[in-house]
Amino acid sequence: MDLLCKVYGGTSDEEDDNGEIQLRRPILPPAKRAKFENFNPLQLYKSNPSTNLQAQGSLPGRYISKRERAAMASAARVPESNTPPLPNTSPVLGSILDSVLPHNILSALRDQTKVYGNLIHTPERLSVVLDGHKRSANAVQWSTSHAHLLASAGMDQTVCIWNVWSRDQKKARILNCHHAAVKDVKWSPYGLSVLSCGYDCTSRLIDVEKGIETQVFNEDQVVGVVKFHPDNYNLFLSGGTKGHLKLWDIRSGKVVHQYVRNLGPILDAEFTVDAKRIISSSDVSKSNISENSIIVWDGSREIPLSNQVYGEAYTCPSIRCHPSDPKFIAQSNGNYIAIFSTKPPFGLDKYRRYEGHSVSGFPVKCNFSLDGEKVISGSSDGYIYVYDSKSCELIRKIKSLGKQNLFLSAGKLNWNKKFQLMGVIELCNTSCICIGRAKPSCLIEANQRWRRITCMASSVSVQDENQQQKQCVSGDAFIRQHLRKLSPYQPILPFEVLSTRLGRKPEDIVKLDANENPYGPPPEVNEALGAMKFPYIYPDPESRTLRAALAEDSGLEAEYILAGCGADELIDLIMRCVLDPGDKIVDCPPTFTMYEFDAAVNGAHVIKVPRNPDFSLDVERIAEVIEHEKPKCIFLTSPNNPDGSIIDDETLLKILQLPILVILDEAYVEFSGMESKMKWVKKHENLIVLRTFSKRAGLAGLRVGYGAFPKSIIEFLWRAKQPYNVSVAAEVAACAALKNPIYLENVKVALVQERERLFDLLKEVPFLDPYPSYSNFILCKVTSGMDAKKLKEDLATMGVMIRHYNNKELKGYVRVSVGKPEHTEALMKCLKHFY
Repeated sequence: MDLLCKVYGGTSDEEDDNGEIQLRRPILPPAKRAKFENFNPLQLYKSNPSTNLQAQGSLPGRYISKRERAAMASAARVPESNTPPLPNTSPVLGSILDSVLPHNILSALRDQTKVYGNLIHTPERLSVVLDGHKRSANAVQWSTSHAHLLASAGMDQTVCIWNVWSRDQKKARILNCHHAAVKDVKWSPYGLSVLSCGYDCTSRLIDVEKGIETQVFNEDQVVGVVKFHPDNYNLFLSGGTKGHLKLWDIRSGKVVHQYVRNLGPILDAEFTVDAKRIISSSDVSKSNISENSIIVWDGSREIPLSNQVYGEAYTCPSIRCHPSDPKFIAQSNGNYIAIFSTKPPFGLDKYRRYEGHSVSGFPVKCNFSLDGEKVISGSSDGYIYVYDSKSCELIRKIKSLGKQNLFLSAGKLNWNKKFQLMGVIELCNTSCICIGRAKPSCLIEANQRWRRITCMASSVSVQDENQQQKQCVSGDAFIRQHLRKLSPYQPILPFEVLSTRLGRKPEDIVKLDANENPYGPPPEVNEALGAMKFPYIYPDPESRTLRAALAEDSGLEAEYILAGCGADELIDLIMRCVLDPGDKIVDCPPTFTMYEFDAAVNGAHVIKVPRNPDFSLDVERIAEVIEHEKPKCIFLTSPNNPDGSIIDDETLLKILQLPILVILDEAYVEFSGMESKMKWVKKHENLIVLRTFSKRAGLAGLRVGYGAFPKSIIEFLWRAKQPYNVSVAAEVAACAALKNPIYLENVKVALVQERERLFDLLKEVPFLDPYPSYSNFILCKVTSGMDAKKLKEDLATMGVMIRHYNNKELKGYVRVSVGKPEHTEALMKCLKHFY
């Protein structure tokens, strides 16, 4: 293999004559070498009289495997006269796959960020200058896996890979893949390749080891920003001069999502910590319209969640999210760093900002330290400014170093996660890159550390570090990683809490926000619960009595039916049985949000195929997604919540012909006039149908759901489900409800009739545009300048509850559940106050 050539000379930890600290690649401790005492180094090298093993072993930046390291360590103890000859080759940088770090230390560096964050020092000075770009350098980033490698992008159409350990030739690789200036560069999460973009209207994925591009992504705009998705490394984000943000799939080379709005050139983009949202910054200097300066996007829905995040008409060249707190910062051309919340409505902190540095029109960057305790900013006055993240106070100013008295400015900052180093681009000499290093508390101790431990960023030994890790473990360290970023599900407030907040008795509240059955269950339910025996005995784990009653009610044999603690439990059970971590599901928003929530809990990715404007399914798009993304299952609701639309048989059959498991949620099917598809599971192996007692029988508080499954699937659900998931009370109540089908039918007819009356009345309200519904609720678009959220809040003060949505897909919509006639009258009386 042709490896990276002509890289390094010897190094030293001591300061040189100019007072600069030179970095040195540590060698392995003796315990690691002893294992290979008898290994023959001649097996690794060909004979050559001009080079010896001792010289080869002194190349500090060279990638070498564990076997080579042991061989060189063993050979280092051989007398010089007996040193075997080596090939006549130039010093090289070995395979990217060979790590210079012992595996246990590398794992600790990657996984124990909290512990290392506590040991971070503030850099005190700049100590290394990398001079090699022929024209200005635009971006730098440290390698995500190799502590001594730095990538830079330049106006000279090159991407350079630097080895900061080398004393002589620090430029390890020059990548000439672009045909115009390169604007940005990012290391892949595994550190084996870099992603770059530039003025040739392309983004390019380049194999660093081989020095060749592996993929080219063409666009119709100059690409200025690229960013890998934090959770799915097969995706990356690009932003360009036309104001378009695109999410690319590396595997297919196609755009997965595109975020389009009338924006200026994209200056920076950042994923939030939970990876669900994207924050973009665009140039507003020409338009002078501040509302488009910073926009928060829903990553999957391709819609802006909030505009007017930043109310001042300043351009923000840099955005960074805090590593743990729900906030992000934006470098403003107003000579300060603004602070924003990553939670809706993504507000600007009007009382705190980081100020003192100067921007002066330069694309000055800012960043958080790894522990989030400090904010570091470049400045056009030649200093690096370090602020306290919480108090916003200036901690330190670091003077940039220069060559030939050249005035330097710190511009673009990037932290090295292995060392306490920063990559900095000078503004007045932008072809140079400076490296800032944190000065340890004891320089002698630091030198000893660098010889003993490969890449540690603190002055403690590995043994002491491991002991610290044991002592510093907090409870959340035991939680699965993806669950730490999970946002909790937002349910409807309990009736008691709602009553307390509104200051009204429960009977004085008209509750039309949760689609409950206002008539309640049949009277037989209360009688059965009052006569219930043996509540101290565990329930039947197979719910035999209930399943037999359901079989009689549905006409489907009991062996196809499984009962659960509400349909929600069955949704989660299906995902646990079907999905492996990293698998994909298809969701068709707007719809029931429990599908997306349970997918996140189970470590799955959600591919969203939005519905058409009339809320019908986009079957063609669903077929495309299934073909290219290979998801395992799709969740469909008919009638759909929140709009009440239904899926006709023809559409459902088209989807069933696709290679995907279809879960059809029929929670509201009784109100649609359509027959349930439960019996279809006997002839469609890829169909599951879910039902519930919450709407039809008024048993929402007892949590009883059930589903129809093909026999090839249900046997595995029996193995995985909790044994006593349906309580004695729930089974008794459900069986009692099924004994009075006349009551259930009468309630259904009453609700359908009231739905039609409510729809006609809502059409007369000048600021509401209701949609036809096949369920027990009606979705309305709020028009005529009326604010949907305020409408919901004003009605709540009058004792009437309706549903309002925070997501942008349904911004400006409210949903009204169908109640009794007196509930409708109360609602209409309150609505008349607004017109």
